[in-house]
Formats: sequence, structure tokens, C-alpha cells
Amino acid sequence: MRVPIAVLSIAAFLMFSCDETAEGCLDLLAENYSFEAVNACDSCCSYPTASISLSFIQDTLSFDINDTLMVGNGDSVLIQDWVFLLSEFVFSSQTMDYTVRDSVRTSMVSAQDDFIVFLDKGSKQIGNTAFQDTLNRVQFRTGFNTEEMELFKPFDNLDQDSRLDLALDSMYNSMTDKYYSMRFVLEFPEQDRIVHVDIENNDILVFDGLNYFVKGGSDWFLKMNLDLTKLFSGISSDLTDDDILQIIAGNIQSSIHLE
Repeated sequence: MRVPIAVLSIAAFLMFSCDETAEGCLDLLAENYSFEAVNACDSCCSYPTASISLSFIQDTLSFDINDTLMVGNGDSVLIQDWVFLLSEFVFSSQTMDYTVRDSVRTSMVSAQDDFIVFLDKGSKQIGNTAFQDTLNRVQFRTGFNTEEMELFKPFDNLDQDSRLDLALDSMYNSMTDKYYSMRFVLEFPEQDRIVHVDIENNDILVFDGLNYFVKGGSDWFLKMNLDLTKLFSGISSDLTDDDILQIIAGNIQSSIHLE
């Protein structure tokens, strides 16, 4: 049976009209890239998230807060509390440097909102990214860029839901009126001694030799191991609080492994 020409013409018109007007995300690096779309939508693209997961290890064994850690002179240590701040993430391939897309603003200035606060082991989202490449280098800062932080004062103007506001609240010590990069509460059980360790350093840590492929349009994460044996190497109960602080601060870079 022959189909009338008029019906074919109407069907062809409808198909052509649909193709010409369909809107969607046309960015191949976005999570919601649309194969059917013809016209790019207005700000409808959503991008993959970059995350970093943290594990505590003692040598190569898994470690949890309040587990017993053996240190110098046969002393044992319990970590009663722990907070660690990372910021300013930069991901590098052989040809490009990449940073996250999220930002936080005040009425005067803006900055990348890539402040990550670890209160325990687990996974934290760094932000949204839009690239596909093989990373061979990652760097980040421990703590705040103190010069940049001056631009945000008074902090009351910050978005209260931003990562930066959470980071400031988590790392602030009202007793000293300072912001820290790492804070410990350590217990030496045999000596019935509690040591509060507040580390101010804001060093840039660099990790080379990676071979990590980031696929466009897909969430991705890096794995970070914090080796507490290396972090606490050299401390013992007969040292002063300040000596313990200085030793831990000097061990941070060597105790972190990224993959």
C-alpha cells in the first residue's frame, strides 16, 4: 500500500522542526551532555566533581582515631581529636594546569571555594571541574593563604554556606585568635598527659609522578594516605609541647602519599 505524499511531508516537517529547536548541554566535558540537542541551552550544563579521600595508616595498616599508636621511647599515643585543612588545589598534566570551578564571593572580592576540612577519615568534594587529561602532578596548600584571607575581612560578609566559612569556623582557636592548618589533641595514656597541637604552617605540598586519567563528564577522586607513623616520627612523652608541635609540622609532607 502506497503512503500518501501529504502524510510523509508532515512527518518530515515534524522531525526537522524537533531537531532544529531541541536544546540541551553541548559541552562534551559536562555530565549531562546531550546527544539529541541541536542548540546549546543557557547555563544548563553540570560538571563532574573532583573529590579526595583520606585514609589513616600506621605503616601500611589501617588506623582509626583513638587506636593506640606506638611512638618514640616506647610511648603510646591516642589521637583524641584531629582536624586538617587543605586548600588551593592545582591539577597538572604535561601541558596544562587545572583548578576547580567553584567560587565564593563577598561584596568586594572572590576566590576559589576549594577549602577542604577533614574532621576524620573519609571523602571530601573539592569542587566541579571541566577537563579531560592525564594528571602527573597535584599540589595543594595546608592551611590558609594568609595574604588572601586578609582580603575577606570582616568574615561576616562571607556566604555562610560556603566551604570557606566552614573552614574558618573549623580551624579557628578563640584562645589564641588564630587560624590553623592542622589541630590535634593527643593523649599519652601512661603519663596521663594531654597535648594540644595547633600547627600554623601554610606550606604548598607537591606530588609528582602521578599517572591519573581524568575522563571528561565523569566524577573522579584522588586517594590520600596519611601515615601516622611518619607524621609522629621523633615524638615522645618527654618532649615539650612546643617540641612535639615542631616535629609534627616538619613531618607533614613526608607522611602524605597521594595516588
